[in-house]
Amino acid sequence: MAETSGVQIAYKAYKKWVQKNGGEKLAPGLGLTNDQMFFVSYAQASCYNRNDNVGYYNAVRGLVSEDIRTNSALAQIKEFSTAFNCPAKTPMNAEVKCAMYG
Repeated sequence: MAETSGVQIAYKAYKKWVQKNGGEKLAPGLGLTNDQMFFVSYAQASCYNRNDNVGYYNAVRGLVSEDIRTNSALAQIKEFSTAFNCPAKTPMNAEVKCAMYG
């Protein structure tokens, strides 16, 4: 829930910035919109080269892996589903969204 809320707040701040400062240049060659790039940059921030020790550490401490945490947060955000045209009731577009800020 905290992860989802953090991304939602950051996205709203980003949209306010764009509204105030105008749109950004699109990254050449990627074929992604600025909204898509926002969510991609969030996801990339949690990427790392995981090894068996990290998986063990997470399991022992009852932690959720970064990929599951990231995907679960994004699946809860309507703007993400809209940006990437995720079909309803798919893993990246949760049917019931649990959002504190919307």
